[in-house]
Amino acid sequence: MSKPRALNSDITTADPSNPTTPPPPGTDAPSAEDAAGWVAEEAENPARPALLCESCGYGLRGLRLAEVCPECGLPISDSLPLHRTGPAWQARMTAGHWLEAARGVLGGPKRFFRGMRLDGPNLPARFFLLSIALIVGVGWGVFTAVGHDKPILLSWVVGMAAAKTVLIMTYIESLGVTFFSRRRGWRVPFRLAERLTCYASVGWILAAVVLAVLSLVETSGVFEAWARKFLGRWNPEYRLLLGVVAFGAAVMGFELLVWTGVRQVRFSNVAVTKVDARP
Repeated sequence: MSKPRALNSDITTADPSNPTTPPPPGTDAPSAEDAAGWVAEEAENPARPALLCESCGYGLRGLRLAEVCPECGLPISDSLPLHRTGPAWQARMTAGHWLEAARGVLGGPKRFFRGMRLDGPNLPARFFLLSIALIVGVGWGVFTAVGHDKPILLSWVVGMAAAKTVLIMTYIESLGVTFFSRRRGWRVPFRLAERLTCYASVGWILAAVVLAVLSLVETSGVFEAWARKFLGRWNPEYRLLLGVVAFGAAVMGFELLVWTGVRQVRFSNVAVTKVDARP
C-alpha cells in the first residue's frame, strides 16, 4: 500500500490545543515524530497492526490524520497513541500521584482509561495493586478486631486473607478479560489486561467498605428481624446466603471499573518507536 499523501504533515507540535502535541518532559511518552513514523509505517506495511478508531474499531488505514472516522466521527488524531500519557503514577510513583490515580479511576474511569499509557513496564501498576491489597488487608484486620471484638492474631489472619483475596481476584479478572478479548478480537492481551485491572483494583476498597457496613448491620440483628417479619422464620444458613449476595454486590463495583476500562482500550493503538519500526 502506498504511503498516504502528506501523512506526516498532518501532525503539528506547535499548537498546544492540538491533541497530537507531545506530553510534557518527564512523561516518557511517544513523541509526535514517533507517532508519525508509526502511522506511516503501518500504512505502508500490511504486516503492522492497522490503525483503528479507538471509539468504534473502524480501520483507518490510508486516511489522513486531519479527517474523522467515517464510522463514528471521532477525529483520527484522537486515536493516535499520543493522547495516552497518564497516569502520572506510571512515570513516577509518589504519594501524590497515587492519590491522583485513585481519584481518577473512581471519579472518572472512562477518562482515566482513555488516557492510560499502554507502553512501558507494568511494575507501577503492580505496585498500585499491592498498595490496594495492603490497605484492604490492614483495614479489614482492624475492623475485625474493633468492630467484632476478635483477638489480634485472628484479626491479622483475616486481614491477610482479605489482602490475598484482592490479589487473586484481580488476576483472575485479568485472565477473564484476556479470554473474552481474544474471543471478540479486541486488542487487550494479558499484559494490558493486567495493567487495567491493577488500576481498577481501587474498587476493592469500596467493596470492603460495603461489606463492613453490611457485616455490622447483620450482627445488629436487623436482617434476622426482617427475615422473621417477611418470611416468618429465621434460619442461620441465611447468613451464608447473605454473605454471598453481599460479596457479589460489592464485587460489582470492581467489575464496573474493569469493563469501563476495557471499552476504552479494546481498539487501542500502541506506538511503535523507531527501533521497533525496523523491518
